Amino acid sequence: MNVELRKPTAEEKKDLVSYLCNEEEIANPSDMELADKEAFVEQAAIAVFDHYVTDSPGYAGKLMMVVWSGSPGVHEVFVWQGHRIEKVEKELA
Repeated sequence: MNVELRKPTAEEKKDLVSYLCNEEEIANPSDMELADKEAFVEQAAIAVFDHYVTDSPGYAGKLMMVVWSGSPGVHEVFVWQGHRIEKVEKELA
């Protein structure tokens, strides 16, 4: 499988910040809360795969891998369903 990766765009980072705010149920984040989330995202190691495809029926599309700055063991995978970013918590069908 030939999968190319790249750094995230500003818009993709913004999507991730929005996801993090929603996850913490911050409906109208203050400037300070947004700045905290943006700094958290900037410190992470992030790779985006624009054309990720599983080797069996499952998922095809953009995928983002995030390794948070606390530890290599703290990582998450996100995909876009339409224009909305979602964390992968189980196998996608």
